[in-house]
Amino acid sequence: MKRRRAASSGLSARGKAAWAHDFSPDRTAVASFEALPAAGFTVTGAPEAENAALLSAGAELRLTPTIALTAKFDTLQSGNARAYSGTAALRVTW
Repeated sequence: MKRRRAASSGLSARGKAAWAHDFSPDRTAVASFEALPAAGFTVTGAPEAENAALLSAGAELRLTPTIALTAKFDTLQSGNARAYSGTAALRVTW
């Protein structure tokens, strides 16, 4: 079986977009200590946005058939929160 080789060079880009909806944005929980059952208390967390946009973009630059540079950027955008992350890599296959 003959193996097919990838292109020796080239740039490929990709992107994704999504929408996330939280059906239960309430962040409260009732807790108590086992040793003191009558000492219950309520814990309230930071409120989350009900709707958020999730976006991702990436690119791969193939330098040779065995070496490629890749990069990816992800973000979450909502009314009260923003998150960003990114990665970059040098990939060598043999």
